Amino acid sequence: MILRLRKLISLSLEGCELSQVVYPYSSSFLNSSSSIDTLILNNNNLTSSMYRSLFPLTRNKLRILDLSGNILDGIPKYLGNLCNLERLYFYNNSAVVNFPDFLNNLFGCTSLTLQGLLVGHNRLIGKLSNETLRFQNLSLLGMKSCNLGPHFPDGFKL
Repeated sequence: MILRLRKLISLSLEGCELSQVVYPYSSSFLNSSSSIDTLILNNNNLTSSMYRSLFPLTRNKLRILDLSGNILDGIPKYLGNLCNLERLYFYNNSAVVNFPDFLNNLFGCTSLTLQGLLVGHNRLIGKLSNETLRFQNLSLLGMKSCNLGPHFPDGFKL
């Protein structure tokens, strides 16, 4: 049924237990739904293996992607090529996330368009440096309870 909604621009599948069904169907769905600009997949117990199913998103005009409340341990490099992505919600994922690698995977045209990044309540590891945080238009950065200490980098600039 959803495959027939060619003009669909926003899809929220919050708390739908997609970990049980997303893999066989998501590729064909996302290939056929290039008009989606908002995709909400939070609270679905998704693991990082589901990213191969999201690859077709790179052809979309996706502006908002919510992957919060899952079991993800980072993001794939191709998300750095989402040239319209303005907001990425990645908070409250229960896997360990290497934060420098996470940010490096957003360096592409996404680093020019990203305005909001919420990564709070994750087990972030790795040293945070000034070079790592070089987003042009970032105006919202949520890092609550991320344990990135003991010190924030000197001269921290966005």
